[in-house]
Amino acid sequence: MANKTAFLIMDMQVGCLSGHALPPPFLPLLQRTLTSARSAAIPVIYITIAFRPGHPEISLQNATFGRAKQANLFVHGAPETAIHEAIRPEEGDILVEKKR
Repeated sequence: MANKTAFLIMDMQVGCLSGHALPPPFLPLLQRTLTSARSAAIPVIYITIAFRPGHPEISLQNATFGRAKQANLFVHGAPETAIHEAIRPEEGDILVEKKR
C-alpha cells in the first residue's frame, strides 16, 4: 500500500497570526517539523483562507467570518492572506485555498 502521509499546515497566515504574540511561540517547533517532513519526502500542503472581492461566500450572520467581510479582510492576494515568512512554501509544496 502506498504511503498516504502528508504534512498539513493550516491557516498560518499573517492575518490569522496577528492576534498572537509575534512571533508565535509555536513557530520554532513548526519550523523544525516542516524541515523534518521535507527531509523525509513527506508532501507539504498549505491550506489558507481567502475570499473573492465583496466576500460573496460569507453571510454577515456568520460569527466566524462576518467581521472579515465587514472589514474587507482576507481578500485573495491581500497582505493578511500571506503565509508567515518563517514557514513559507517551497517549490513542490501544494497550496490549497479554502473559502470557509
